Amino acid sequence: MADEKEKQAFYKTNAKILKLDTKKDRDLILFNQYIEKKENFQRISGELEKGLFKLSYSNIEKEMEYSRRKARKVMKYFEDNKIIECIEKSTKKGVPSIYAYTSVYYSNSEPNYEPNSEPNSEPNYEPNLLSVSNG
Repeated sequence: MADEKEKQAFYKTNAKILKLDTKKDRDLILFNQYIEKKENFQRISGELEKGLFKLSYSNIEKEMEYSRRKARKVMKYFEDNKIIECIEKSTKKGVPSIYAYTSVYYSNSEPNYEPNSEPNSEPNYEPNLLSVSNG
């Protein structure tokens, strides 16, 4: 049986990533997969909480084999489009910054949730007299 940490619900991918052209935007799609993988490994290891990952330009250059220019361009696209967000900027060379993959990190927050409102626990057995299906 799978360990409790290994059990994982489906993670929502940012809609902007889903709209990318698979041929024209290949670098962006691969980078998205790369940061999703980073988030997964760092969360499963207990290093960071859900949706967060550590990243630096040096890591991107080494692991993705991108030039510094390409690494900056891809990161800028992701930050400008709010796919990722810098949570803690590193001030030391060689120390990665902490980023949030926004569709995962903020997925638990419900914009229309009102903590003071009580849900209606009483079932409604009244027929809908305005419904077309009632004849």
